[in-house]
Amino acid sequence: MNSGQPRRTIRVMIAAGTYALPAPLVFSAADSGTAQAPVSYEATIPGTVTLSGGAQLVQRIAATKGLPATFDLPSTARNSWRGGGQLFVNGRRATLAREPKRGNYWFMRSAVALDSEPVKERGHEAFAPDPDAARRIAQLSATERSRAILQVMHSWTSSQHHISAEAAPAGSIRVTPRSHWAFLSTGTSQRYFIENVPSALNSPGEWVATESEVRYLPTEDQLGKKLEAILPALDHLMLIRGEAAGGPKVQHLSFRGLRFAHTRSLTPDTGFLDWQAAIGVGAAVEVDDAQHISFDRCEFSDTGGYGLWLRHSVQESQISRSVFNNLGAGGIQIGVAKEAKGEAAPTRKVTIEGNRIGHTGLLYPGAVGIWLAQGYDHRVANNLVHDTSYSGISVGWTWNFGPAASGGHQIVDNLLFNIGLAQMSDMGGIYTLGNLSGTVISGNLIREVRAYPGYGPGRGLGAWGIYNDLGSSSMVVENNVVLNTDSGAYHLNGGRDLAIRKNLFAGGGKGEIRVSRTTDSQPQATLTDNWFIVKADQLVDGPDISKELKMVDNQVASSTGAVVDLAQCGTGCKATKASIATGADAKAVQFQGLDSATAERLGRVLSSAGPGEAGTAGFKSATVALHTTSAVTAPPLAVMIDIQGGPVGSQPTGLTYRPMGDTQSIRLVEDSTAPGGRCLMFSDSPAFAHRYDPHAFARLNHESGTEVVEFSIHIDADTSFVHEWRDDDKPYKIGPSLRISAGGVTVSGKVVAPVTVGQWTQIRLTVPLGQPGAPWKLDVSDAGGKLTSTSILPAVSQRWRDLNALLFISDAGVVSQACLAGLKVANTPPRL
Repeated sequence: MNSGQPRRTIRVMIAAGTYALPAPLVFSAADSGTAQAPVSYEATIPGTVTLSGGAQLVQRIAATKGLPATFDLPSTARNSWRGGGQLFVNGRRATLAREPKRGNYWFMRSAVALDSEPVKERGHEAFAPDPDAARRIAQLSATERSRAILQVMHSWTSSQHHISAEAAPAGSIRVTPRSHWAFLSTGTSQRYFIENVPSALNSPGEWVATESEVRYLPTEDQLGKKLEAILPALDHLMLIRGEAAGGPKVQHLSFRGLRFAHTRSLTPDTGFLDWQAAIGVGAAVEVDDAQHISFDRCEFSDTGGYGLWLRHSVQESQISRSVFNNLGAGGIQIGVAKEAKGEAAPTRKVTIEGNRIGHTGLLYPGAVGIWLAQGYDHRVANNLVHDTSYSGISVGWTWNFGPAASGGHQIVDNLLFNIGLAQMSDMGGIYTLGNLSGTVISGNLIREVRAYPGYGPGRGLGAWGIYNDLGSSSMVVENNVVLNTDSGAYHLNGGRDLAIRKNLFAGGGKGEIRVSRTTDSQPQATLTDNWFIVKADQLVDGPDISKELKMVDNQVASSTGAVVDLAQCGTGCKATKASIATGADAKAVQFQGLDSATAERLGRVLSSAGPGEAGTAGFKSATVALHTTSAVTAPPLAVMIDIQGGPVGSQPTGLTYRPMGDTQSIRLVEDSTAPGGRCLMFSDSPAFAHRYDPHAFARLNHESGTEVVEFSIHIDADTSFVHEWRDDDKPYKIGPSLRISAGGVTVSGKVVAPVTVGQWTQIRLTVPLGQPGAPWKLDVSDAGGKLTSTSILPAVSQRWRDLNALLFISDAGVVSQACLAGLKVANTPPRL
């Protein structure tokens, strides 16, 4: 550093070219600059220098149509073939050989319980596969089974498993490691596929590696052309590491105009499990224990994981005018999910400004564009975030109302669109979690947030523009424009002291406001001077918001001219006339009917959101054309609830139980008088928080054909047991509904069949689906199977047509017991 002379500024200028790194570059405190004499590493011409973690492959056999090109596997990657990895051919990410092919999935049919699983955690390790999947996996050789990676999509994340070598029940697939969540517990369309299987190499653009070579099937436009194949061999390209525990930090170091590319991410032999946001996945460049670090006009692309991560104890640093593109996980991570206890200097005062982040989650679809974890006083401004597989910007990482570990952030003037792309669910353009005191979310333009429709109770946990999740507190959300989201503009799931003001929320698919979690105290949020332009007549999606939100001086219009129900607003909403028109360009938005002051204020949001043009690498325009997405959901699920086969004391898979984790209120018991010798006991009492507990339900996706549900039930004198069919609308509509008590089987308040206390009663419902309000048939028989009553009955709602939730509810509110046995559910498709 200037050979012992007084320190001077040092600029390391790097000539144009691609530099293949044999190992990550490592910078320590000894490489630091000072405030007066910083050190920078710069491209002589910005955008012409690539620091690569990939090996250039040597082609051994040229490709012909239908046959792969073959490359020697370099020694640096000889041990990585089992874990998959990445390959880039002529600048394009190749697809690891998989079935079904890219864009398609198999669907789980049911969770399968193992005797070895804990009673409270059954159905996490095995499942009944799609018939095509069962056939294909059975064809795998022993070698292919050992290397195959099974990718499972959950609601808001994904996991990577291996096929277990341990015995599995007949007709099931067993995986390792066990899933965090029981299979099919979050919805009716649980997707999965297998990859890294040599025999699946049969589609253009696919590749696979063996112990000695890489094989790649060219796409049509690559035939006859020279193939330049790069196989990433490094997990990280650069590590900036100061000394922890108060030791020297790396300081005053900057990087300008450099491209960081070609990192790998392998599936470990132990698999990969993620709770949320792919936070266990590393980045191409990682920084710890540092301050005054900057990245300007850089590019992070073709990664296996995240692009850039400022992790532990990084302060007063900047990421500006850079491009993050074609990313295995997400773009930028700031901080960690949980700081070490007593951390003296958490990550603080990082500025993320003028960057462009797109095409994320290509390997880990639960990743986010920008992730701000624990830390303080960050500024995220004028960024473009687009084409993400999950949330665009995720802020805060303290669940519920615990002590604040993050706050003081400015999330301002960002442009976000094409968020979610119908891949994951339960997301937001901007998503917050926990106490974020002093945080401001302002001036952001958020468009087209799309969820995968097959998750959640019914068919979707949803996608919102701004999502204040558990514990979100002490924030201001103002002057944002949120347009055309699947579920609505604003979602609140348990918050405090939130000010939501002067926003425009329009075009939500299910209304503009949803509150999912209620409180017993003061309103969670105050909504003031917002404009809502709703589709048709629905402002609120879901439960009553009147006690959870304080509404003041809000304007509500319908884009179709319909009369909007404003009862839940009290005096806080005024009906008006306004409309909005949007184009394919992200900023192509026109308002009609707004007052001049509002129109001028929101016009400034449109003009200011996103990055400027000057000096930014990569994209030529601040706006990119929007595009629509579609998703295929599962065929009708078969219900498989093994009351006879499960162990005593357990809760059989196929049903979801409430209260969650309470295996005493609903459990399998032995009963020699029951069909099959066992039954599912519901033990009620006045101790439950809700009268409708305990209850169990099956999530289904049955929309056509004829549904037949059969069960036997044994009650005592105090039983009041409800069996009900619902759809997944908000609020839901009810089809068949019956109550079983000592007084008999009651439908719509009328006794239709007798019940004998202490004896088994058999119930059979036959119901046509897909026909709004169609009548249904109820047959009731005694313990010997003799028919005692048959009735044709009306649906509760004449608009009900789909079976999405099949419920069994002990609704006595007193000490009582009812036992369920012989449960069968069958769907017969309609005749064509």
